[in-house]
Amino acid sequence: MEALLWIFAILNFMIMMKRPVFLSLSVIVVGLYLTHNTDTIRRRDFRMLVLLLVCSWIYDVFYFLFLEPSASDEDLEDGGQEYKLRRFIKFVSFFTIFYKAILILVFWKVSMKFRQIVRGKGTGNDSARDDDIDYIVQQY
Repeated sequence: MEALLWIFAILNFMIMMKRPVFLSLSVIVVGLYLTHNTDTIRRRDFRMLVLLLVCSWIYDVFYFLFLEPSASDEDLEDGGQEYKLRRFIKFVSFFTIFYKAILILVFWKVSMKFRQIVRGKGTGNDSARDDDIDYIVQQY
């Protein structure tokens, strides 16, 4: 999960050459925090991360449909000197929209099987129940 977030961060750093992506960067920071502190978080925290990812995805789609400046307007600003860079960043931005959809699915799957994936304990496994009982007994 952490590797997926770092790939997402690198993609967003490339996109930041053209436009700010502060919501996506906030999602990355929260996601890295959640992946590093798995012992203190709850399933609801992962669901909130998925909600942030969905909001970020909706904002990106809205940006490309309504806020993205036209290529001719940008060419007037710089005389067409940065055309290749803008084209590359636009490609990375579109790729990131699809990558973000995959990331939403992965984190939703993690939130659905939170105990099994994050805590490393199976739900129907007798040894996991024995570990829970031993842990409870050790507390008293």
